[in-house]
Amino acid sequence: KAMTPSEEHFPFEASEIPTPSPSSSSSSSYEIITSGTPGFRCALEYPTFNQGLPFQFQHNTYQHRISPGTVVFHDYRSEMQNPGLGLTPSACVFSRAISNPKPGVITFDSGSKSLAAEVSPVGVVMGQPYLKAMTPSEEHFPFEASEIPTPSPSSSSSSSYEIITSGTPGFRCALEYPTFNQGLPFQFQHNTYQHRISPGTVVFHDYRSEMQNPGLGLTPSACVFSRAISNPKPGVITFDSGSKSLAAEVSPVGVVMGQPYLKAMTPSE
Repeated sequence: KAMTPSEEHFPFEASEIPTPSPSSSSSSSYEIITSGTPGFRCALEYPTFNQGLPFQFQHNTYQHRISPGTVVFHDYRSEMQNPGLGLTPSACVFSRAISNPKPGVITFDSGSKSLAAEVSPVGVVMGQPYLKAMTPSEEHFPFEASEIPTPSPSSSSSSSYEIITSGTPGFRCALEYPTFNQGLPFQFQHNTYQHRISPGTVVFHDYRSEMQNPGLGLTPSACVFSRAISNPKPGVITFDSGSKSLAAEVSPVGVVMGQPYLKAMTPSE
């Protein structure tokens, strides 16, 4: 019977454990599997296990194996649990520092849509240990900075900067703003600024993006094909898709294209 699993192991309750048939020999051979990713190094360093050879205990032979499942998805948390193994992260997210909204805070143009926001820390900036992750929004990621490096002074009194604004909800507003919509650099207080907009989820265009930015002529990146399968009571129609095929955390969960009179209710799986 299934019990509650951990991240890497799954225990089952056994009402009875089959007894192996007796062997002609009084000695048996067994395999011991231990050590998820957090205990990987400890198992490697344990004297009885680290040679990879079978060992004897109470007339039986044991072969030890370790099972560090998430090592293949090596990330910052795995590196902290197992330092010095020389493993390379399986993936990195490329992101740009786009603003310094207040002293001690730097904002990057990535957020919970591109990171595993349920873990802690949500992310780190490689090679910049002074930056500590704060809570991200869907498209932006603030970091607390214990120190912000000061750029070396330029020989010119005028500098050039890039301003990056406007996630998907503000996409149209930024396009229509007179100072920005021509795509040309502009001057302010002896400095030159080039404005860019960053509508991250436009490439994953969906119903919500369409409501936020109507009339752009964008096509949804994906549709779910589903059939109306029942009319369980007056005023309700059930389709054969659910939360396993839809983003159930957003509102509305879904719409039926070309049928505006249908309003989504809470789906089951």
